[in-house]
Amino acid sequence: MKNLLFIFCILICCFDVSAQNNPFIKGYEDNSDLPIVDSSYENYIYTSGTLPEHFITGKRGERFFADFTPVIVPEYFFLGTLNPLPQKKNPLQGDKVDYYRKEEEEPLVEYLQTYLKQTLNISVTVKQEEYGYIGIYSPELMEIKRSFFDEKTGALKEDIFHTDEEIASYILGVYYRFGRKGDADNYRLPTAKIYIGLDRMFSFLLKMRSKKVSYLYVPEPTPEDSPLLLGGYKLIFEPSQYLKTYLDTIQEEKEKLPYIYL
Repeated sequence: MKNLLFIFCILICCFDVSAQNNPFIKGYEDNSDLPIVDSSYENYIYTSGTLPEHFITGKRGERFFADFTPVIVPEYFFLGTLNPLPQKKNPLQGDKVDYYRKEEEEPLVEYLQTYLKQTLNISVTVKQEEYGYIGIYSPELMEIKRSFFDEKTGALKEDIFHTDEEIASYILGVYYRFGRKGDADNYRLPTAKIYIGLDRMFSFLLKMRSKKVSYLYVPEPTPEDSPLLLGGYKLIFEPSQYLKTYLDTIQEEKEKLPYIYL
């Protein structure tokens, strides 16, 4: 009897040690299957703002809302669609808000006209520009644009993002105009079209609990490629259910646009 008790105690001790040291103890198949998130941001989504009472848990322990209607902040969505390439004149002067490729981006302009009228009650004027471009003009929309930028330097202000909804709405705007959905669950964003910069967008994607966030370097395009294709670094990520719920809201409109930036 004493021998059986001794063996039982040894087994208990061995189990405790293996449980502490086993990298698969949480049920993941291997370490590469672990969600890639910023540990300091573990519960960010669920501790800010007003939360719904019910949420569900995914197979990796990721919590997301069972009945979640994304709150899109129109000013930040529009900010994400802005072309960061500088115009010939100061882009914060006058009432010209942005410019677009007529042939490829006219559906986007039409959608923005309707969207801005419905959400902000702002009307924009569309004018034909040189070299196949069209511009949108609006004094009211230009005031909103100026509020995001330092008028002395022309750089985006550092303290304009305060909520999850604002961050997700901005990413949604960037994706709508410049991004691309891959064949699997990954999405791509060209860093040359991101006002906030590569590092900050990388941080935002982690804050939205995106997985497998990484960089991809693409060589500069050849003369035979589209003149709008961009070389340089691309951000690749798998959105969390929270962020994907936002991205799904624009997917139907997104499919009307050609992939001219990626």
